[in-house]
Amino acid sequence: MKTILDHPMSRAAILAACIEASLLGLLAWAMAQAQQHVEPPATPVMLSFPVLPTPPKEVPKPPHPVPHPPQPQAHKPQVQPRIPTPPPLPLPVPVASTPAVPTPPKVMAPPTQPSKPKLPVTPPAPPQPDPHLLATFNDQVLGAVQSAVQYPLAARMAHMHGRTQIGFNYLDGAVSNVSVLKSSGYHALDDAAIQAVMTAHYPAPPRSLRGHTLPFALWVEHRLQAED
Repeated sequence: MKTILDHPMSRAAILAACIEASLLGLLAWAMAQAQQHVEPPATPVMLSFPVLPTPPKEVPKPPHPVPHPPQPQAHKPQVQPRIPTPPPLPLPVPVASTPAVPTPPKVMAPPTQPSKPKLPVTPPAPPQPDPHLLATFNDQVLGAVQSAVQYPLAARMAHMHGRTQIGFNYLDGAVSNVSVLKSSGYHALDDAAIQAVMTAHYPAPPRSLRGHTLPFALWVEHRLQAED
């Protein structure tokens, strides 16, 4: 014969009831313990806070006054200052007059004549050399130049011949400003004539011609010999 405990739903309900009763007992015991150990109320703590100063209130500035136009002033009459009266001047004391001494008349100096400008002094011209002596010396210089002529071999083989006029300055055995005045028509003969003037052994000038620069214009000839 089955009882109510044999049913599975009855067992679960009984077990749940037991658990619920146990929990209620534990809760009651915990509340009883809590009432026994109630702590006394804590003493209140007084907190003090610093009082901050209240900032001063800003006073509103008065508005700027509106400038009023200047009122015309009444014209005051000008008072002229009083001029003090000067004291009377003392009377002049008579002074004995001194006789004037006559000044001697000024002697006028005779007028000076303007000085004449001095003319530049030109040195005297050097004496002219003797024409005969100069012609003789010209022949000597021409002979020295002609003796120094070297006939170019190429011009000789080409049968070139002619004469060249050479101009130069002579001063105590030295020549300068050598140039061709008239060409022979061949550059080789002109160059040979210039070389002869530059390398010639000139005679010493006469005593009256020393220190004088003498211009010369000589003909330098290139002639073929009969055997050439």
